[in-house]
Amino acid sequence: MNSFVFSTHDFVEKSLLESQWGDMIDPREQMFDVSDFYGTYYGGPTPSRIEDRMEGDYYPIYHTEQELAFTRGIAHSLVEFESRATGVLELLGNYIIGTGFKFTVQLEVEDAPSDLVWITQKFVDEFLDQNDFHNDLDKEIHARSREDGESLVALEQSDDCIPTIRLFEPDQLTQPRSSVSLEKYVRQEYEIDFSRPTSWKYGVHSLECRTDKVLGYHIVYGGTKGEWDYFPADRFELFKRNVPRNAKRGVSDFHWVYSEILNEAKLRRNTLTGAQVQAAIAYIRQHAPGTTQAKAGGMVTDSQTGTRQIPNGYGGTRQISTKRHAPGTVVDIPAGMEYHPGPMGAERNSSLLLPGEYILRCIGSRWQVPEYMISNDASNGNYASTLVAESPFVKAREADQEWYAKRFLSLIWKAMKMAFQSGYFDSTGLSWEALMEMIDIKCDPPEVASRDPLAIAQRQSIELQNGTLSKETAIAESGRDPDEELPKIKAEKLANPQPSALQGALQGAMESVETSAEAKELFRHISEVVYP
Repeated sequence: MNSFVFSTHDFVEKSLLESQWGDMIDPREQMFDVSDFYGTYYGGPTPSRIEDRMEGDYYPIYHTEQELAFTRGIAHSLVEFESRATGVLELLGNYIIGTGFKFTVQLEVEDAPSDLVWITQKFVDEFLDQNDFHNDLDKEIHARSREDGESLVALEQSDDCIPTIRLFEPDQLTQPRSSVSLEKYVRQEYEIDFSRPTSWKYGVHSLECRTDKVLGYHIVYGGTKGEWDYFPADRFELFKRNVPRNAKRGVSDFHWVYSEILNEAKLRRNTLTGAQVQAAIAYIRQHAPGTTQAKAGGMVTDSQTGTRQIPNGYGGTRQISTKRHAPGTVVDIPAGMEYHPGPMGAERNSSLLLPGEYILRCIGSRWQVPEYMISNDASNGNYASTLVAESPFVKAREADQEWYAKRFLSLIWKAMKMAFQSGYFDSTGLSWEALMEMIDIKCDPPEVASRDPLAIAQRQSIELQNGTLSKETAIAESGRDPDEELPKIKAEKLANPQPSALQGALQGAMESVETSAEAKELFRHISEVVYP
């Protein structure tokens, strides 16, 4: 079944309309509203079917591109307008990506060419530097994958053999109008075998019954000309999150908590607005019983500043009176009436913060983030305990680092293959298969946990004595560069030699063995020659 290239702007704009109560409308809410025994049959959850996830769908979250666009539209609104969503996104990026991952090339076999590591490391560094990867593109890829549920990263050939990274929007990855002509082009250009039926749903080209076996990606550029492009799988990396591998497209991190974020934002907004009004009132003047109704009522109406019309939800409007409470406002109460403080009264307003804290805990559980890391209020939690190695937050972030490291490495290997085909590694005289067998690329993410320097030093000392840890690794664990520290250590030892075991043995022999003065002089001479 062929689809068409569509614009999701109108759909998302209409879907995100607010109700008269300020709530965001989700047309799928009826699927989860089971109010009674008959909910399953009248608007409630439905039994699963084999068709729900046959073609890369992820029902009930999505089974069309329009539903995918709806989930992304909600996430975009949250990130752009709600501070909690923006804060969570930046917090995760700071702990997961930090200042950037370190990629190091190392040999896998002993008989490899001596300059292979240098040439490969040079390519990796140039590829990352030319694409502004460290602390820039890497964080954008992470943020996009969280917000949209996926990050689309393509590799394009350049004149200097260093591939260029290009990011695409999720709406650009879409099913083609007609797959017949496109398959003919792909078969000729990339020599992809079409002996088995393939599927183009969601723009992800895969085998028809193996949606996890991706062949390529169909990208459109918009406009009236219908411009499009096709990227084979070895020139494209899809950072797809929150879905199983058989689902073709990812889902935003905020899909499961967007209602909680909106509710917390509304509670925060209403609480602050009420507090502003309460703070503007200096005191309330309740009139004595002898004050006439007309006199007190006139004082009350004098404070009215105007009226305005608001929709009533039925196509009409109704008029309401508005009042402006400037700082130091005095409020009058007509005779016969009694003042009662509202929910925002001084003795009640603190209880309104409790639901907000509860909602923040619900939001934080989505990413194993404690509530006080979102609210920046450490009064009700131990912030330092969050960053120890055993905490759920650190374990979750380390797992995230492994997830992104695997895909970053896949992107680098794909770029290296493109460079190899362009002649970048011709000087090595190796085939691509031989080159892959001889080297490996190691990815070191930044540390998430805060560590005790004394405990690290004690552990390293024991492992060095037992021969289970090298000096180079110990230096790297301490956060220093082994290439800089090892030459310095060697120079210091030459300048200030320390007594070794042999020198100590010679000294002990001179002191303990009963020999002639000539023998002791000989020991002393040997010691001075070996250790001047």
